[in-house]
Amino acid sequence: MTYALRRLFATILVHSEPTDVRNLWNPYLEAMSEDFNRPHRRRSREKTKDSAIILTSKSINYFLESMGKSLSDYDLPCLPTSSDHDSYSREIEVEKSIQIPDIDRDAEFKLNTKQKVAFPRIIARVNSGNSGVFFVDRHGGTGKTFLYQAILTYLRSNDIIAIVTPTSGVAVHILPGGRTVHSRFKIPLEENDDSMCHIKKQSGLGDLFSEAKLIIWNETPMAKRWAIETIEIVERTLRDITGNTRPFGGKVMVFAGDQSN
Repeated sequence: MTYALRRLFATILVHSEPTDVRNLWNPYLEAMSEDFNRPHRRRSREKTKDSAIILTSKSINYFLESMGKSLSDYDLPCLPTSSDHDSYSREIEVEKSIQIPDIDRDAEFKLNTKQKVAFPRIIARVNSGNSGVFFVDRHGGTGKTFLYQAILTYLRSNDIIAIVTPTSGVAVHILPGGRTVHSRFKIPLEENDDSMCHIKKQSGLGDLFSEAKLIIWNETPMAKRWAIETIEIVERTLRDITGNTRPFGGKVMVFAGDQSN
């Protein structure tokens, strides 16, 4: 996982204090920047090798700052004073810094019969690069959360960004990285047929949604009119941000809830 390599690199700099930092940087630069050069990334055709180095440097600096250091303390490439990569790197790294709970690491192997039907279908759709919409309609206590834990663990372990966004604040802490729908998508208070979320294309949040492959929207009351309208706003926004005309901008969406409520 390239994210883990960058974190390890920063940790070595701070705690091992190598004498020849460049000798450590040069051999592993390509591996540490691999995810910033992937062909499937939205900006990949525009990015040069220098851009990937900038993103890698900013990512490492993010970890160094958390340990009271910065790139300027070491013999490493200097960061530009201003760049549109600032918010991009920070938003992506915050999402990638989500820790996988130890209890979730073997969740995939403990799925029940029905969960084993849903899990591979959702994962296969994500890996295919195609958009998809799934709905998990089960009442409370039937294992929906455990299914999500298995999905999130699998994707995040493979350096794939999956966003969790419950409708209510009560469920925010059930899954790692959860943020309410209105907070995460910046949904406008007043909605109409042309409403869009308050997310700029060229922003950290815009890049985060472009990078994400799957979005789990928990506690979705599909029978409510306001919920349908909110979903439509998010769908328009994702297509606009990504420049992808497929449903939800090509993302795999998992809507979940108990429609008996």
